[in-house]
Amino acid sequence: KEEVMKELPEKTYVDIPVELSDKEREIYDAVKSEVLSYINDQDLSKIDWGTVNLVLTKMLRLLQITDSCELVGGNLVSSKLEALKELLESLGGEKVLIFTRFKQMAEILHRELTVYNPLLVSGDTPQGARIGFIKEFEAGRHKLLISTETLGYGVNMAFCKYLINYDLPWSLS
Repeated sequence: KEEVMKELPEKTYVDIPVELSDKEREIYDAVKSEVLSYINDQDLSKIDWGTVNLVLTKMLRLLQITDSCELVGGNLVSSKLEALKELLESLGGEKVLIFTRFKQMAEILHRELTVYNPLLVSGDTPQGARIGFIKEFEAGRHKLLISTETLGYGVNMAFCKYLINYDLPWSLS
């Protein structure tokens, strides 16, 4: 681990705020209001795991809406995806690894970013294919690799100049 650390460049973090469109904001606010109303209607001394699970599921929907309304059955153009396209254009063909926590979002990104001939790795990708994709990406045959958290652990991607977390990993713990 320490040998690899010497090879890595200094990390630079850049947050890029993206404003939701009016329609995306309307959908987000409606789900948020529904969650808050539901919580306010509960007797907090009697909350059971079913209630907690329902609230967490609704909160997950909020995260999905900020990625793309398509994740919750909508068909709006995603403001975040449009911002990502602009960012990728500005990176001048450098290798980019994009992580997303949702498999369906990874598939949407793969579909919408075809101009970059992206590779897609998810939990459904067999281990042998994952290794092959990483080798192709490292060799420069592809400039964009989209992955769920599947590649987030135990894979050395030091050859990749940019890593984009399309959404941040989240855990109750």
